[in-house]
Amino acid sequence: IGLIVSTAVIFQQLHYVQEKDLGFNRDRVMTIALPDDPALQRQYDPFKHALRSIPGVQNVSASASLPIRVGEWIGIDWEGNPEEDFLPVNYTMVDYDFFETFQMEIVQGRSFSMAHPGDESTACIINESALRAMGLADPLGTPVYFAHPAFPESLRQVEIIGVVKDFHFRSLHRDIGPFIFRIYRPWLFNMYVRIAPEQIPETLEKIAATARQAAPGYPFRYTFLDDEYRELYQSEQQMGQLMRIFGFLAITISCLGLLGLAAHTTTQRTREIGVRKVLGASVSAIVLRLTGEFIRWVLLANLIAWPMAYIFLHRWLADFSYRIHISIWTFLMAGALTLFIAVVTVSYQAIKAARANPVVSLRHE
Repeated sequence: IGLIVSTAVIFQQLHYVQEKDLGFNRDRVMTIALPDDPALQRQYDPFKHALRSIPGVQNVSASASLPIRVGEWIGIDWEGNPEEDFLPVNYTMVDYDFFETFQMEIVQGRSFSMAHPGDESTACIINESALRAMGLADPLGTPVYFAHPAFPESLRQVEIIGVVKDFHFRSLHRDIGPFIFRIYRPWLFNMYVRIAPEQIPETLEKIAATARQAAPGYPFRYTFLDDEYRELYQSEQQMGQLMRIFGFLAITISCLGLLGLAAHTTTQRTREIGVRKVLGASVSAIVLRLTGEFIRWVLLANLIAWPMAYIFLHRWLADFSYRIHISIWTFLMAGALTLFIAVVTVSYQAIKAARANPVVSLRHE
């Protein structure tokens, strides 16, 4: 019973994390590892332009780190900060078209644009979590100061030009947290290519050919972003598969046990069954009497197993910052399933005993 409930809840949670709106579109996004070679990095713009000219490519951008590992914790300050300490935020270096490639929604202000040359040195975009943490009513144009020794003084002050809707770049085990984005093109090591749904194999071949032409001395390595996100929950998926296997084994063993117990019970009560038939009891009445006793035990087992399963699942789900609510219907359906299995298993022996010749039953002892 506990395995049935646990398996159902685990698969519900896995479905939830796989189908939840993450605040960006990861489908058909290819990630290409860019070589850490200054000479090749100078060819980044021609390579990006060549990729965008491929008919099946919808958009191209890049960042310093992959989305699932994006963000370096730094401290920021701003005008009107009520606290004396810096606010820790995830700092992310990206290229133009980053938000457009991932189809992320800008809820205030604007995205980075090459039409504004100052964006590379004086602009930043924050997410909604950062906006709430900063407590700004009107964030656009607010100066932000970075507390990081790696930034020259000329790059430590920027202003907010936009706010992006909250997103889940990382596992749902973790909260979203405040993010701040900046254009910093010297540190772009991962390129993202959004591919149209039509003719994907042909588009991949053209992308590979373009990449080999741009960097002939380096291997062309790529993955798809949705595959990387599925790997975030690999341990949970393995656990779900194990629970399903053990649940099937538990049901099989339970059926065999119930079948044996029912056979033993009907054998012990053969004379009683014969007497009841002689006195006019119908087959259905005898079957109901025999199965009713097993049903009471199954109901008792459910009442014992449900609290134990709930405690286990509540603790397991607590590891997720974003999770489903355990529904009573899951327990009721598991209970109904176990009752059905018990009734079907026990009824076979009960019907067999109830339909036996009462003369033979009375001679049993």
